[in-house]
Amino acid sequence: WGYDESVEADVPSYDPEGAKQLLAKAGYPDGMTLSYYYSGATTADKVCTILQSQLKNNLNIDLDIHKSDWGTFSESASSGVADLYSMSWTWYPDPYFFLNKLFSTEEKGALGNGAGFSHPDVDDLLTKALEVTDQDERAAYYKQALKAIVGYDPIIVYGTTKVSTGLSKKVQGYQSRADKLVYIVNDEVNVSKEQ
Repeated sequence: WGYDESVEADVPSYDPEGAKQLLAKAGYPDGMTLSYYYSGATTADKVCTILQSQLKNNLNIDLDIHKSDWGTFSESASSGVADLYSMSWTWYPDPYFFLNKLFSTEEKGALGNGAGFSHPDVDDLLTKALEVTDQDERAAYYKQALKAIVGYDPIIVYGTTKVSTGLSKKVQGYQSRADKLVYIVNDEVNVSKEQ
């Protein structure tokens, strides 16, 4: 409910030539070496291999790969040791658990904001979104924050898991959630089966 689909137009497109120009302007016309940290399964291994190949072939960037257990990975990512790191992120379906945890200055040094993203304009909007209780007002602040965050190009989202749930037509009241949790009965949900 805090997402703004129109911001997708602000996301940079795939542009290796433009990236080469940016690297040259930043003082790396011949490429560089970066450290990449991850912890994960076979899918993460494949993503890592593809990323390594594309960075080398397109931008002459050598990627030193560091795969480790979750504890070692999270320490490396949150402490700023990693030039690049990848992880999946899901939590409760509230913008706070995505935007605040990943992009608030207060979260620097935590795993979500291990890259050290810090911009006062974003912090101001995220704080305002936490201070109001009306969901529509919160959504308005989060939409503004999202636009500002995307303007800084802080992350690359390279994949989104598609969750499919198979249910009998007899099941009533089931709700698919962004955090992948399944509730059968709570204050908001009461899944039942037709007789």
